Amino acid sequence: MNVIKNRRLIEDLLSKDQLDRLELGAAMHKRHSRVHFKIVEVADNYVSVQTEQTKSPAKNYLLVKELEERTKSLFGSFFPDKEIKVSANEYVPPTVDDVTPTWLQRKMRDTGINQAAIVRATGIDKTNISAWLSGSRPMTQPVKAMFYYMFK
Repeated sequence: MNVIKNRRLIEDLLSKDQLDRLELGAAMHKRHSRVHFKIVEVADNYVSVQTEQTKSPAKNYLLVKELEERTKSLFGSFFPDKEIKVSANEYVPPTVDDVTPTWLQRKMRDTGINQAAIVRATGIDKTNISAWLSGSRPMTQPVKAMFYYMFK
């Protein structure tokens, strides 16, 4: 399974059953919340874990404190005699996620750029530009990025 990165750093400290249960717990966090764990360092009195949440379809994002608590809860039950040191990174949506049809229409109005100018500048046909503007076709991340930097 090996969901936890650098698992090799703790393999000598836990039984196979314990490792499997820890991996299962990490897999559940990954599956439901897109939370990922990486063992950074293991010492006599602590285990250092880096925790990160990535983009989640369910949009169930956790704050740094919640990520720390979940990490300590998961790893603490397997290392009761060690401090669990956590470096947590919460998910921060990319700026280009602000790009929506409404955002694009407002930017076009504010700058005086029309569909024809976008077609000329990008080489993308008018049908696609119209569909993105109306919201009838969802914008992919690269399309959002293109519009974001075009109007930045």
